[in-house]
Amino acid sequence: MGYKKASIYFLSGTGNSYRVAIWLQQECLRRNIPSAVIPINLADPKTEIEAASDQLVVLAYPTHGLLPPWSAIKFLFKLPFRRRTHFFCIPTRGIVRIGRFIIPGIAGVASMLPSFLLPLKGYHVRGSLSLDMPANMTSVMPSLRQKDIARIIADSKRRAGRYYTRLLAGKSIWFTRNNLWEYTWGTLLLVFFPLFPILYLLLGRFFMGKMMFANSDCIGCGKCARACPNNAILMKGKNNPKPYWKYNCEDCLRCMNYCEYRAVEAGHSWAVILYFIGTFSLSAYIFQFIAQYFPQIDYLKNFYTLEIVNAVYYYPAYFIAYLIFFEMIRWKPLNALFTWTTLTHFFKRYHEPETKLEDLLQKSEGYEDS
Repeated sequence: MGYKKASIYFLSGTGNSYRVAIWLQQECLRRNIPSAVIPINLADPKTEIEAASDQLVVLAYPTHGLLPPWSAIKFLFKLPFRRRTHFFCIPTRGIVRIGRFIIPGIAGVASMLPSFLLPLKGYHVRGSLSLDMPANMTSVMPSLRQKDIARIIADSKRRAGRYYTRLLAGKSIWFTRNNLWEYTWGTLLLVFFPLFPILYLLLGRFFMGKMMFANSDCIGCGKCARACPNNAILMKGKNNPKPYWKYNCEDCLRCMNYCEYRAVEAGHSWAVILYFIGTFSLSAYIFQFIAQYFPQIDYLKNFYTLEIVNAVYYYPAYFIAYLIFFEMIRWKPLNALFTWTTLTHFFKRYHEPETKLEDLLQKSEGYEDS
């Protein structure tokens, strides 16, 4: 089989998923396969994807909480029905090195979900390949050393090259130790914590986004808002506009890791306050009230259902709290206090070394003789 066209879509905050997409495009170029690397927020899949077995559609995205990011899930649902078109997914996962020890990443359901969804749209799914890239959640963990970053990327590029060769030769990539690892973890998650995906999408990603703020080095240029792949940042204020993070922030951390003024911070001390705001629970009272009329509701009462019901309180509570926080940090002494108590300066910042911000904001098309 020879592919005549490859549409390689990506979602990337710090450049990891973009880079693995570029590696695939480079392999396409060596094989004289016309290809395009397209950010999903600029995609027009109805015109870019044909119903043909000689077209390959690829989606590269980061793993968030063993899931694809919500915007990647929405993109999968938006893909048009295309019978016989081939599809392949590349979730990236964060890897951590501690001395000589490697803590491998886990994609879990992020590797599994497209395989279940896209056959319903007519696609012929050719498998999946999760690739280890440097851990980039610098809001909650330290960035790696440069030599470790270089080593992880080099190892991943070699591994990707082997599988990309098989993929573009028309072979499927299903029965690998890597996929066994991912499907095992994904199945365990769904069996023992079946509501985790819903809980994470409702609360986890939302809480992380509400940690973000701009320190006093922010000049209000608005580049973070323009570059946000989810349009999740507003510039608020007439005379001295500052970034304000909305509910649809997915904590991709593009804003923090690409800010040339290093003005975007993760407010760890503020997160402690948010945590205590979130400890107030309404769900127990709601269940108790409903049980007076429908006693059967007690059978549904567990940790996950309580947390889902609590979301009715979390959303308005965090919204109001963040509005107050946004106004508070306009006062320089308070801004300085939250800046001094963030771990961002200790964790440092990270983005894929070869990836510029401009690379993430445009389509990359290419064809040349090998």
